[in-house]
Amino acid sequence: EACKCVGMDNLGYIAVLVLVSYLALYPAMTCYIARKLKSMLAQRIAFATLWTIFEIIRGHLFTGFPWNLIGYASYEIPGFAQIARFVSVYGVTFALLLILSLLTKKTYKYAIMLAFTIMSYGICRIKTSPQNLDLGNDFTITVVQPSIPQWKKNNPKYFWDNLDLHISLSKFGTNAKRLIIWPEAALEDTISPYNPFILKYVASNLGKNEILITGVDKNLYNSVIALDYTGNVLQYYDKRHLVLFGEYIPTWLLQLGLHKITSGMVNFSKGNTTKTFNLKGVSQFDINICYEIVMPWCIMDSPKTSKWILTISNDAWFGDTDGPYQHMKAACFRAIEKNKPVIRCSNNGISCIINSNGQILKKLDTNVVGTIEYCKGR
Repeated sequence: EACKCVGMDNLGYIAVLVLVSYLALYPAMTCYIARKLKSMLAQRIAFATLWTIFEIIRGHLFTGFPWNLIGYASYEIPGFAQIARFVSVYGVTFALLLILSLLTKKTYKYAIMLAFTIMSYGICRIKTSPQNLDLGNDFTITVVQPSIPQWKKNNPKYFWDNLDLHISLSKFGTNAKRLIIWPEAALEDTISPYNPFILKYVASNLGKNEILITGVDKNLYNSVIALDYTGNVLQYYDKRHLVLFGEYIPTWLLQLGLHKITSGMVNFSKGNTTKTFNLKGVSQFDINICYEIVMPWCIMDSPKTSKWILTISNDAWFGDTDGPYQHMKAACFRAIEKNKPVIRCSNNGISCIINSNGQILKKLDTNVVGTIEYCKGR
């Protein structure tokens, strides 16, 4: 389904096959090495250890692909997932696999003890931690989810229709202090949106106390800008971690006949700007674009001073798959690991507000057109 959404041809399918074959090497090596050990207990411990190590390696090697890690399975068990605060999702992977590996007649007691200890801590943390979301400012936050199909986003003739849908959902022009958030690439690159005409058209709808955070395609960068009612760009961020095959492809792979699995033949450029946004009247926050939220090690530039994390995405190109849910779970784990609230804005599923325990307070599911509003204390 995802392949159809981006109009992938046969070479695109080959690129996906190459990626899947590469990823399969890691569990294969885990099983091969663990089986070499003579002791059954050593095999089980080695399996959990090696699987975790190889998850870390594939998260870094060749730009990294830390997608759908075993630890994310504990999303359905919030108490268990809380240990990510200290050991990250990789530690959760190790704990899950070790417990499962120890479920034998001789060692099941150790598995139960470990699971009980982890769950006791997690339940206690959830009960004692604040359940409300305090972003440290008085701005009302409006998260816009237009749910535009990928084929329609890729078609230039629908640019104005798509833009006006964002504007109508935003309910611009109030006197209240509002931070309106649009998803990744809300302003597509089809007619060079990062120019004064487009920005002034959007800004003309803003009230004096409103700030718009929106994804843009800017001069071959996948970016986010903060825009005020005068059309002034207050701050911007260029995505630093690009997706192999999605946003860029090395020249040597192009020479082999492979190309990106998304639309367009031109590579994006890698940014070098800060993730940290400092906007007047808004508490400091760090921003991640799409795939960056799955990288546990590079989520925040200012973890000591930023109050929350914003992540924007598209996810429409996933089609009718589990992709948006897997992406959302990663955002929930970043909230636990960094002990910060996370606001997620996606074009088509799943936009949500997540507290520092990784619990979703409000959300819009896939294929739902609408907004989420949040203000301090509720």
